[in-house]
Amino acid sequence: MGTVKVGAKAEVIIWLEALMVFLQEIMPELIQVEAVKEMFETALPIILPLIKELINIILTFPIQSIGVLNKVLKNAGILLSGNMGANIFGLLSLAIFTHSQSIVVFGYYVLFLTFIEIIDKVFNFQTWQAFIKFATDFQVKNEHHNVMMLLKYSFLVDLVSLMVATLVALALSFYVIGFFEIPQEHYHLLLLMSLTILFKTTEISTGVFRLYDRFKVQAKIAVYSSVIKFAMFGIIALIAPSFE
Repeated sequence: MGTVKVGAKAEVIIWLEALMVFLQEIMPELIQVEAVKEMFETALPIILPLIKELINIILTFPIQSIGVLNKVLKNAGILLSGNMGANIFGLLSLAIFTHSQSIVVFGYYVLFLTFIEIIDKVFNFQTWQAFIKFATDFQVKNEHHNVMMLLKYSFLVDLVSLMVATLVALALSFYVIGFFEIPQEHYHLLLLMSLTILFKTTEISTGVFRLYDRFKVQAKIAVYSSVIKFAMFGIIALIAPSFE
């Protein structure tokens, strides 16, 4: 059993060392844009010592706890791969949008998204983080009924706060249009986009997936939703690429 754990530790170190080689030797050759290359070369002296420090921490990590470390790294890798896939399709969706709309309309779209994001951050209490903290304690005590009670409470808090956020966004939409001197024909678009705040009630599922180690499901949902968004952007761009 001890041999397996030592092997797991060595495997993690090998992956980190391979990452260092990739960053030092391969990545600079792949970057063609000079400005990005300069930024990467500036950040590299900061990143490499952090990786080396992480290797030193793993070397001194207790053998009996290496299984926990492996689990953490595995789950982090799953989430990272899901986010990368989602971001790739998000970038493709953005490319379709920018090619089908003018620069001015794209600027309006970004401004609307920023407005909605600000409203969401103000009223979003991130209850899934508290859910994980307290639900873990309930699980240790085998109090599953309290886990369900906490889930219902977290969902209701999210629902009420997001309903208030939606109403605030709808109320402020008229003033945003006037303040930034955006044509009134885009007012109804902003109202429609403000309604998307209500769908963020599903964020409590993040806490559920992490509590029960369903990281693969969470990563798949992120990718699938981005694929659906990409497909919808493509269909709309082909059929009716206009805000009117």
